[in-house]
Amino acid sequence: MKMAEYILSVFKMRPMVVMSWGSQKFKASEDDKGLSFQVNGFVYRGIVKVEYDRGSDTFNVTVRGETTEDVHIGELIDVIDALVETGDMSEGMYEDCINDWLKTAKLDNHR
Repeated sequence: MKMAEYILSVFKMRPMVVMSWGSQKFKASEDDKGLSFQVNGFVYRGIVKVEYDRGSDTFNVTVRGETTEDVHIGELIDVIDALVETGDMSEGMYEDCINDWLKTAKLDNHR
């Protein structure tokens, strides 16, 4: 559970980015190598798995069954953001996606 807590502490350094993924249901791995969580991003919706690799002192990030290896702690949020939220979009394209999403947002009038 310590590694999962450590990864969450890293995520808390950039909460707006992590929130933009629609992150929820964080779960520590049983072997204490990392955590998994559900996302609802622009380019991926599903489960993300983050595992620490002691041998290389880096992280492996698994999305869609494909693993990105040797991710250094300082790159972790940016790598996940690219896999889940921004893909290969330019900053302008990403802003357009956000604006399009905001245009479709509706009030829920149910009380």
